[in-house]
Amino acid sequence: MQVTRPLHNRIALAFDFDETLAESSLEVLVKAMGLDVDDWHRNFREPLDEDTWDSINARAYALIKAGRERGRPLNRDALRKAAAEIELYDEVTQMPERIRSAAREVAPGVEVDFTVISSGYVDIIEHTAIKDCFDRIWGSSLHFDESGEAVFIKRALTHPEKARYMEALSKGFSIHGSNAPESTTKAVSDEDKAVPPNQMIFVGDGASDLQAFQYVEANGGIAIAVRQDGGFAGAKSMHARQRPTNLAPASYAKGGEMMQSLTYAVQSIASRIALSRLGQKGGE
Repeated sequence: MQVTRPLHNRIALAFDFDETLAESSLEVLVKAMGLDVDDWHRNFREPLDEDTWDSINARAYALIKAGRERGRPLNRDALRKAAAEIELYDEVTQMPERIRSAAREVAPGVEVDFTVISSGYVDIIEHTAIKDCFDRIWGSSLHFDESGEAVFIKRALTHPEKARYMEALSKGFSIHGSNAPESTTKAVSDEDKAVPPNQMIFVGDGASDLQAFQYVEANGGIAIAVRQDGGFAGAKSMHARQRPTNLAPASYAKGGEMMQSLTYAVQSIASRIALSRLGQKGGE
């Protein structure tokens, strides 16, 4: 019997999108549709919030309804236009390879995996440069008719579900299917996990990310929060078990605080992997 813990040669980093990797996509999309932002909030979104709609469903319904009533439909063209206009944060497209290199300095050959887990629309994110430097993009999505107009929300990745998607990522469960990822609480042995939670890092900017913070921190992983205007946007909603390991500004410029934070985080995990490799040699 193997005496030491099983070796997993993979580190997984997951990021929110809006205000973590890029500016908020929502108002960019509203403008790309040709709508007035104030009118959209006041007459379409806010009434749904007051009626206690789930925020992800409210956003989709308000966009579709406003587009139809104002003659500016939400369609694939508007989503692609929004994707082209969204500003990604500094050097974010260079970040994955820099982090992989940092991890491999400590544990040569280690796999470093990058995922977007966002309540924002995959239909936008996959048309940004993020698609070319991340391994996968998980998020909400829309259903379109034959003309390319959005008619309903297809998948709603709500804020609390981010933790469920993190667990699915750890256990290697598919997110494809009408109720996927389902049964994420199903037991999976350490040997069979795609990546153990203590080798996971999650980065997010606000209250929508707190459950994901709690999942990774409770299981030995690392949560990093985006600092904006000197603080964290989700601080008022946070409880003690949701505290991240660090706060850092949303700039991925080489030598900046966020890159330092990610480098320390990934190298700390890589060090455990290197130690585990030694254990595999002497632990049988």
